[in-house]
Amino acid sequence: MSSKLTLPKLISDGMVLQRRKRIHIWGWDEPGSKVDVRLDNLWARGTADKDGRFDIYLAAKESGGPYELLVSDDDDDEIAVKDVMIGIVWLATGQSNMELPIARVKDRYPALADIEENKGIRTFKITEDTDFHGPLEEHRSGSWKHVEKSTIMDFSATGYFFAAYLQKITGQTVGMINASLGGSKISSWLSKEMLEGYDELLAEASRYADDDFRKSQADKNVINGTLWREKLDRIDRGLSEKWMEPSIDVRSWKEMDIPVMFSDTELAGMCGSVWFRRNFDLPKDLAGKSARLFLGTMVDRDEVFVNGVRVGGTEYQYPPRKYDIPQGLTKEKDNTIVIRLCVENGLGRITPDKEYRIFNDEAQVRLDGTC
Repeated sequence: MSSKLTLPKLISDGMVLQRRKRIHIWGWDEPGSKVDVRLDNLWARGTADKDGRFDIYLAAKESGGPYELLVSDDDDDEIAVKDVMIGIVWLATGQSNMELPIARVKDRYPALADIEENKGIRTFKITEDTDFHGPLEEHRSGSWKHVEKSTIMDFSATGYFFAAYLQKITGQTVGMINASLGGSKISSWLSKEMLEGYDELLAEASRYADDDFRKSQADKNVINGTLWREKLDRIDRGLSEKWMEPSIDVRSWKEMDIPVMFSDTELAGMCGSVWFRRNFDLPKDLAGKSARLFLGTMVDRDEVFVNGVRVGGTEYQYPPRKYDIPQGLTKEKDNTIVIRLCVENGLGRITPDKEYRIFNDEAQVRLDGTC
């Protein structure tokens, strides 16, 4: 850490402290430095240890604010942390269900795009930052943000709705520390001490602590994935023969009811690309107008064409397929939608029980069924 007075990123402008609990303020300074902490009518002093770290505790305090937190040392260095609130603090942690941002559900909650500023709901997102050499003493990025139009789309959806409910029933300022990462295993969040007895996990952690090994694995994954995709694109007849074009003769194609899990079909275990096509008509309120296209989720990556024009694509399985159809592309009769789906791990699917439709404010057409 720097030899000068420094605070962690969690202790920064806009922070929320837990009410009715001792207030822990920590940071770093020159070893032996005397450090004072002041918050409203609270004051405490501590000393930086031989490694330069200080831990100072203020007495518990009821909800309130905004306050200014002042941290100073005997060399007259001082840090002022502004807009500090005391309220309710929650840790939001988990995988993709917790990390999922408002941006991914904005179609279901369109009013959030025009949300009014609300300083009573704040979040600190701990960004992905893996280190195999041991726990970090400090986050390398991050800041407190409150609800407003420019920030709401990055809030955890689960975290936001939970915080909004808490604020409503308690009247308190709510702080959410978001420590979530989609697809992460619980073992990756645990210390070596907590993994004692799990020899395979400890051995894996030791291998990945070697910088050269970790780089070689990362490079291999990138190269193998890139080479596989490039080869697939080269040998895919659908690309070379332009199967996305409406004029292609598909009388020899097989029919399949979708959405479906491929494990329940003749495509079970298949790795490679598979093409789907469906013809559809549109009512006057949709034909030729800009519209939204919802195609649920697919495994693993897709490209989607409407009347021969690419309208979207997604590189991995988790995001919902929500694409825009531009004005003038569609017509009332004989439209085509073509999906090129690339399956990379033998577990392909067009996920059942999702939305498959074209729509605007005036009308909609469902797209699930036989392709």
